[in-house]
Amino acid sequence: MSEKTKSGLAVLLLMRFITGLAVAFILMLAGALLTASGILPDSMITVIPPAAGFVSALFCGRGAARIIGARALLTGFIAGVAFYFALFFLGAVFYLRWAPGAGTVSMLLCCLIGGILGGLLTHRKPQVRSRAAR
Repeated sequence: MSEKTKSGLAVLLLMRFITGLAVAFILMLAGALLTASGILPDSMITVIPPAAGFVSALFCGRGAARIIGARALLTGFIAGVAFYFALFFLGAVFYLRWAPGAGTVSMLLCCLIGGILGGLLTHRKPQVRSRAAR
């Protein structure tokens, strides 16, 4: 694989990752607005971030497995871990402190499961060629 192809794959992965972060932000913003307007109960505020992390990691894992094309489970797992650490890092930067809690573990699990599921949903089984009639 040439350097140009490798850099193109890296750019595609980075774009998919940034799009996943944008999806997470939009889902969390929509959940916060629905909770603030009273459409959703206040207890949903603890469910929305892990759910947004799951959907976004699913998106990232699916994109990464589609771009790389091999080892869908491992690719999805790595995408989920990377997505969790990106969300964790952004949270630490915006809040200027690290605040572990019950949401940290649920967010990790949701990102891992979403990334793995996204990778597995993309995995394609090899097509079996049928023999032509002789």
